[in-house]
Amino acid sequence: MSIAVPAFAIGSNVLMGLGEARARVSCWARRCWWCRLPPISSSSRGSAPSGAAIAVVVASYIMAWIALARVRSYIPFTVGEVLARRHDIRAFILRRLQNIRG
Repeated sequence: MSIAVPAFAIGSNVLMGLGEARARVSCWARRCWWCRLPPISSSSRGSAPSGAAIAVVVASYIMAWIALARVRSYIPFTVGEVLARRHDIRAFILRRLQNIRG
């Protein structure tokens, strides 16, 4: 979840920034649908809470993948390219913290 939720948030916000509001709403609607399916199907067996938890995790990863796939159709990048920039990200964060501290 710690990877899926930020990836989905970034993907959906980038889509919105690119003017793809319809794609963003579609991603959110699909996520809601995916979250509802397992609890409905498992409610007859009395395992609805665990089914709901599993559904949220699975839906988060599926929607993160879909949102980032949609973003990649506009902005080509790979996960390896993003991870290769981790030193730049760390330096940026450290600079910002130094600016905040004074």
